[in-house]
Amino acid sequence: MPVDMLVLAYHLEADTMPIFTADEWAKGMKKLEVDSTEKLKIKMPILVEKLKDPQDFKEFYRYIFMFAKDSEQKCMPIEAGLLPAIDLAQSCKHNSACAMIQTVMKDRAHEKRFVEFLEAKKPVKVINKDQWYNFLDFSDTVAEDLSNYDGASSAWPVLLDEYVEWRTEESS
Repeated sequence: MPVDMLVLAYHLEADTMPIFTADEWAKGMKKLEVDSTEKLKIKMPILVEKLKDPQDFKEFYRYIFMFAKDSEQKCMPIEAGLLPAIDLAQSCKHNSACAMIQTVMKDRAHEKRFVEFLEAKKPVKVINKDQWYNFLDFSDTVAEDLSNYDGASSAWPVLLDEYVEWRTEESS
């Protein structure tokens, strides 16, 4: 799902991916002060631009976890569903944590390497909320080269410690 659609879902406060209910649409458009397709096209780049603010991005990022995972699950699968996508709803329903990280965190620190780690090492089958939330903090505070990572005094989820260990072993 393109990041623009995720941004729109966030501002509509949509509950289920990829469905926008009539009520979510009406309330969201009113909140955005948009009453036409043309106005929405003008508004979208502004909404995407707002994500450059760290607090706005953090709220958006946290929303994505709840929006992208199956509503009956507490976690998001690492890999996409095994069934072939028949339509958009089927495709979005089987979005994976890796796909969401690549879409939402595009070009941010650790995005590519963390997804590579998840796909290559398969340390877990799902990402839980704590791991998802902490990955953003990790990518915002730990340098891409891991030079300021302090495993002794940090309290990252084990998954992130394993990622650092994998990166360290790989560079040795």
